[in-house]
Amino acid sequence: MEKDLIAFLLKQQAQEKMDERHQKLNRVLLLLASGAGLAIALAMPETVRLLRYFRPDKSDWDEWKMFNKRYLQNTIRRLQKLKIIEAEEKDGYQTVKITEKGKSRILKYAIESLKIAQPPKWDRKWRLVFYDIFDQKKITRDRFRRILKGAGFYPLQKSVYLHAYPCEPQLEFLRTFLGISGEVRLVVADEIENDELFRKYFGIAS
Repeated sequence: MEKDLIAFLLKQQAQEKMDERHQKLNRVLLLLASGAGLAIALAMPETVRLLRYFRPDKSDWDEWKMFNKRYLQNTIRRLQKLKIIEAEEKDGYQTVKITEKGKSRILKYAIESLKIAQPPKWDRKWRLVFYDIFDQKKITRDRFRRILKGAGFYPLQKSVYLHAYPCEPQLEFLRTFLGISGEVRLVVADEIENDELFRKYFGIAS
């Protein structure tokens, strides 16, 4: 579940601008959490590449090369200082491990940045999210509602939200993270009558 979430966030963030400081820091954290380039040569001479070891196919180099060496050094030290990561030195390298605090930061970032991508072509299906969250969880219920609205869901009724595009992974993560799996249902429908308003809302041509 964690690996799937991290892969999803990396893909989503790749489509966003990378000029904001917190975006860059979060991307470094996600790359570390994904297992990309775990051996970080913080203590190596200037002539030695900062990221010494990669996967055999070098697949993560394109991810890392967007950051310069000084930025990576400062960012990783900052993450250590904040106790978001731990680094253990071995043979002149530091193997990075994500702490529980770091995992919590990733989950918080996932919540704040949750989005539903618009595919090139609509599959002509509607996603209906029904929820019946107990009054004892009012704060969680309100948070769930705010996240759905922020992610672009259409408020169909008091406890029913609508989306036109695939959102199953995001919804599954959200209800698992909030502890409301048994109180949220997803229905995929082929047709909703009088859907002109919904098509307009999601930018779907009639």
